[in-house]
Amino acid sequence: MGTEALVADFLATHDPATTDRLDFLRARFDAGLAWVFYPEGLGGLGLPQAEQQAVDRLFAEAGAPDNRPDKNGIGLGMAAPTILAHGTDGQRRRFLRQRISAARITAIQRKLASGVERGEAQLGRRA
Repeated sequence: MGTEALVADFLATHDPATTDRLDFLRARFDAGLAWVFYPEGLGGLGLPQAEQQAVDRLFAEAGAPDNRPDKNGIGLGMAAPTILAHGTDGQRRRFLRQRISAARITAIQRKLASGVERGEAQLGRRA
């Protein structure tokens, strides 16, 4: 089954307009449609990474909630790949699902973000 059919089947049972945001993202992870290039059981289907763009586009066109990449960049771009590559099986099962749903943005991510904002504000005052 191609990725278009997989996304269509998923959307048939998880309407973005009526499904809670976190429930939707968790179900997307469980269906292997979070990171389709990740291994099965860890948010993916073991497909080529190039398939991810099409999957993301289909979800966006359907009005599906995203994983707040603007607030979850460290979790998605750094933590998840590191956990996948270097984490134990238990760590992968525990933490990857949290990263895609942005259900838990860690304290350090919040501290980093607030520090950057304060730093930018201080620079702006000096200029």
